[in-house]
Amino acid sequence: MVLRTDTTPARLQEMPPSDQLPKEVLNNALALVLAGLVTTNGAAIVASDSVLVALGKAQAQLNAQAAIHPFLLIGA
Repeated sequence: MVLRTDTTPARLQEMPPSDQLPKEVLNNALALVLAGLVTTNGAAIVASDSVLVALGKAQAQLNAQAAIHPFLLIGA
């Protein structure tokens, strides 16, 4: 799916499987989706956390464990 902004109103359009979006479009989409991701807060994940906040907290917890137990890393 791709968002067509050249139409009014903007609409989604399905793309054939062989088509690829330009790298800049994908990078912009990732930057938009991950805006606000903080991976330095290793506090407990609670039910009121958004998915993005919970992912950031989980990543911080994993980073802390990897620093303490580097031998547990897969492929290390």
